[in-house]
Amino acid sequence: MRVRILNLCASILAAATLLVSPGGAQSQKDYLSSTEAAKVREAYDPNERIRLFLSFASDRLKQLQYELDHPANTVRRAERPRSSNPSPRTAKRSRR
Repeated sequence: MRVRILNLCASILAAATLLVSPGGAQSQKDYLSSTEAAKVREAYDPNERIRLFLSFASDRLKQLQYELDHPANTVRRAERPRSSNPSPRTAKRSRR
């Protein structure tokens, strides 16, 4: 119960930060997609808007957790160990 209240407070704070932004916010990055922004605009009730922000945050956390659980091959081409057998492509180049 207490964790749920803390999550709600954190979400409200995040939503308030997004909604109350300085006048120069137009040049900053948009944190909501166009469909998410449209859903927020359509939601008249503040409670419904908070639920939307919570669902958007939950979706982003799920995406982050997926990325952490399934790391991509982060070794760059230049950092990969070279094989002892050159590929046919490089062998043709060296003959020229």
